[in-house]
Amino acid sequence: MALAQAFNTASQNTTAADASELLEILQRKRDGSSENRGLNERAIELIQQGASLSATDAEHQRTPLMWASINCRAKVLDEIIPRTQNPLITDKQGKTALDYARQHKHKPAIERLEDAEKTYRQRLLAEAQDVTTKRATKILKTLTFKKPAAQGTGNR
Repeated sequence: MALAQAFNTASQNTTAADASELLEILQRKRDGSSENRGLNERAIELIQQGASLSATDAEHQRTPLMWASINCRAKVLDEIIPRTQNPLITDKQGKTALDYARQHKHKPAIERLEDAEKTYRQRLLAEAQDVTTKRATKILKTLTFKKPAAQGTGNR
C-alpha cells in the first residue's frame, strides 16, 4: 500500500513538473531557430506523456493552449486541441486562446481554434439535448395516465 501511494505521489509530482516545463516552453516567443524547433518537439513530448493542459501560469493564469496560440505554435496546437476539455476557458483578463490568436493575427492558430470551439459548442449542444431527452423520457415513464371514470347515465 505504501509503495502504491509513493508511486502516485511521484506520478503527481512528475505531472506538475511536466506542466510547469510545458508552460515555460510555450511562453517563449517563436523565432524560427533550431532551438525553438527542439522546444516544440519537447512540448509535444510532454503533452503526449500527459502533462496537465489545465495548468496555468501564476502571473496571467494562461493555459498551455493560450500560450501556444499567443506564440503561434501550430504543431503544438495540433497536439493540445484534441486533448483540451474546454477551449473556451479564460485567463485572468477574461480572454480565450482564440482571442489571443486573433489579437496576434496568427491565422493557423485562428483556424484551428475556431474549429475547436465550433466542435466544443456542438458537443455541448448534443449533450444538453441528450439530457433533455432523457429527462422527458423519465418523466413520461413515471407518469401514470388514468382513464377518467365512466359517468353513469344513472337511473332516476
